[in-house]
Amino acid sequence: MVMAQNIPEIEVQDSTLTMPLFLEQEKEIEGITLAIEYDKDVLDATGVTLAGGILENKDYTLIPINTDDEGKAKVSIYSGRELSPGSTETPFAFVDFKIIGRFGDSSLLSFEKFECNEMPVSGKSGFGVNETISDKVKVIVRSDKAENFNLTHAILVLKILAGMAEEGINSDINEDGKTGTEDAVYILRVIAGLTQPSDDQIEIMQSEKPRVTSPDVSADDLRDLVAGNTEFALALYQKLSENEGNLFYSPYSISQALAMTYSGAKNETEQQMKDTLHFLSQDRLHPAFNALDLELSTRGHGAEGQDGEGFRLNIANSIWGQTSYPFLSSFVDVLAENYGAGLNLLDFAKSPNDSRIAINEWVSDQTEEKIKDLIPPGAISSFTRLVLTNAIYFNAAWKFPFEEEATQNDTFYLADGTEMSVPMMSQTKPFGYAKGEGYEAVELLYDGDELSMVILLPDAPDTSGDSVTTSVTSFGSLFRRSSRDFGTFESSLTAEQLSTITESLELKNMQLKMPKFKYESDSVSLSETLAQMGMPIAFGDGADFSGMDGTRNLFISDVIHKAFVSVDEAGTEAAAATAVIMDESVPPEPIEVTINRPFIFLIRDIETKAILFIGRMVTIIDN
Repeated sequence: MVMAQNIPEIEVQDSTLTMPLFLEQEKEIEGITLAIEYDKDVLDATGVTLAGGILENKDYTLIPINTDDEGKAKVSIYSGRELSPGSTETPFAFVDFKIIGRFGDSSLLSFEKFECNEMPVSGKSGFGVNETISDKVKVIVRSDKAENFNLTHAILVLKILAGMAEEGINSDINEDGKTGTEDAVYILRVIAGLTQPSDDQIEIMQSEKPRVTSPDVSADDLRDLVAGNTEFALALYQKLSENEGNLFYSPYSISQALAMTYSGAKNETEQQMKDTLHFLSQDRLHPAFNALDLELSTRGHGAEGQDGEGFRLNIANSIWGQTSYPFLSSFVDVLAENYGAGLNLLDFAKSPNDSRIAINEWVSDQTEEKIKDLIPPGAISSFTRLVLTNAIYFNAAWKFPFEEEATQNDTFYLADGTEMSVPMMSQTKPFGYAKGEGYEAVELLYDGDELSMVILLPDAPDTSGDSVTTSVTSFGSLFRRSSRDFGTFESSLTAEQLSTITESLELKNMQLKMPKFKYESDSVSLSETLAQMGMPIAFGDGADFSGMDGTRNLFISDVIHKAFVSVDEAGTEAAAATAVIMDESVPPEPIEVTINRPFIFLIRDIETKAILFIGRMVTIIDN
């Protein structure tokens, strides 16, 4: 997600400047009591006086700018004294605090998440007008809309309707000039989860330029793009694999979504993204991605899916921007010509949670409802200006389906030696096979012969101290003892090694046993990981995405990814009818391969060698 950047200092252009407590859009409340929780030592260091814990000194005001993990706002204290034109005013300190608003004699509301849309500074383009603090403390409170409504809000509105409380908060939800029944009903429906965003909330900023359906891309550019994506896939794998547990993601989808963002990057931001993501130059990358994407869209025609329906490879990428935000037409043109994407416009500033729901519903539609909650609550705020989303759904039948009757429970050995019983599929058919130092590799084709799954099975750990490979019958004929265990193989896996493995695959008659498994990742934030990999500037105030809006006011706040995969026996009769491929001579005894310990797997396009998905299974979750 891309957010507006905070301004580090205020340029004074009028003779005087005072900064009120300003929160976007709604009505003022007079006579509100503000109870402040703060770090006394930090506050004392600023010289600011808060009498009795109540903000009484009208010469100072608090500007909330964000919230911490505990829901308390981080505020900056600004002076309200007169300043000379041309001077600057910087924050004295940051203070943790919580605001409690008391309405009438009894109604109590706690605003633990105050937000300031933009700091109102006179003479600054795009910001609110200068305001002066009155004798009474006044607070402009934003309506929570659908973001943070709770039962307390509903009770307060009902009290207002019954004449039991004064109209204080902006309870006029439908903005008809009064607090009415419709407002109370809306709040209650939100609390009950009955109110959903409608399609007419989403506008699309479309370029007048159509997608280029026959891009002029050289074979070298396409090859270099795929090679770069593979380098990124393995580099990202090494970072994500530092965490425990199963892993599954689409490096292709992540690269493509970030490529759209890269089109707006300039200077050092652009260079860091280029190096970290292993991108080509701007003029080569976007046409090459277009060519690869169009090529992949032709896959699976006439092939079967896992569920008996047609083959599906759904890659959902989209960009969502703040409505009325001045995105450059050149940025939108790149998205249209090379990615076939319009810029979807939502009002994050007024309705952040409604916007989140709308994006999640779009993703759910694109992934056949397998991924329903890509963006978690709270990830989008009123500061958000741009959101990139990517989600993956893949459904294909094996070229050689497994017989369900042949599936039996068998042992799967975890990395720590723990055993678990899992449903193990089994069949004897021709599969791609390679064996090297510390690993075996198996390739299973999907129906249509255009995509495949490659399984990398590292040797079992050496439990005897003897590095010589030996057969351990109780673990299966190819569960071999070796000095190289799963962690060693995984941590040393590179793009070059992976290429060597896939190039060495040869068709062998094989007795293959592998577990059924199903895995859906959580929504994973990649911002910290990508920053650690070499592109930190994109995620901070120094970011330069001026190719998007002509300013340097945007940065990426988050990149969120979620993926789903399901592997079972499924296939079709047509695929089974062409399952036997052999020479005229008598076939040799089949190689026995049993996937009964942690393994790495990837799904790739055979012709272009593009890695669409990569992951690992260290424990098995059955369907």
